[in-house]
Amino acid sequence: MILKNSQQILSNCNSSQINEQAKRLIDILITFIEREGTDNEYNKKLESYKRDFKNKEYESFEKGFLPAKTIRASWGFSFGSGMIFTTDDLSKNFANNASFNMAMDINIGKVFTSLYMHATSLKLKEPFIAVSEVDTLDFKVDDKFPYIDAGIKGGYFIIRNDRFHLAPYVSISGSNLESNKYKSSEDNDLEYKIFDSFTYGAGIHTEIKLHEYSYPNMYYGYHYTQGYFSLKLEAGYNKILKFNDHYAKGDTPYVICAIVWGIGQF
Repeated sequence: MILKNSQQILSNCNSSQINEQAKRLIDILITFIEREGTDNEYNKKLESYKRDFKNKEYESFEKGFLPAKTIRASWGFSFGSGMIFTTDDLSKNFANNASFNMAMDINIGKVFTSLYMHATSLKLKEPFIAVSEVDTLDFKVDDKFPYIDAGIKGGYFIIRNDRFHLAPYVSISGSNLESNKYKSSEDNDLEYKIFDSFTYGAGIHTEIKLHEYSYPNMYYGYHYTQGYFSLKLEAGYNKILKFNDHYAKGDTPYVICAIVWGIGQF
């Protein structure tokens, strides 16, 4: 009944003699009923009301009928591809290559966090000979060196609205570039590492919502579970701190593009 007559109720309320604070409370309550739970519109109206009215005249009504503002939170899983680049000496010896990436993002309010992994193989551009403790290792052009980088990103949303995210971030991770060409189960010294290092970096995270959906949550009655699909684009730079090959130097910039399946509010 209230849903069908909500506009009439608001109209009658606005033309009545009750004070402005009571009118705002009724408007917020009707928004809550119409939206079948708390959402961004409800949060905005509740924030505005609490900012404008500091008194406790209707405190019992507020506590009894108006749920607290929900914190905007989401949990996303992403899979995609990208490019790993190299700089300095690394760029002279290894070709850039496409990469696979996966991540789990947790966004709460203005805070962006992501557990991630990038993986690819970098082809050798220049041949070289390395000497291990037990043998001489001959590497030729186009030999593949598997690369993996895994860690955590943390940032702050400059923009987080219903359609678009923008957040600069910093990252810490572990990165590894090595050849398994001469790998032997009997001798680990034949795995030649260019680096196996702690890395740190920075970058920019952007995300564009593609589709949003919701379905009734059986545990909370009228509340709905929200979800979305989005496109994530990131660009960053990793600083490598330590090289196993003392003649090597450089860093690993990257770009990624991934599809995100998220649960919660985008």
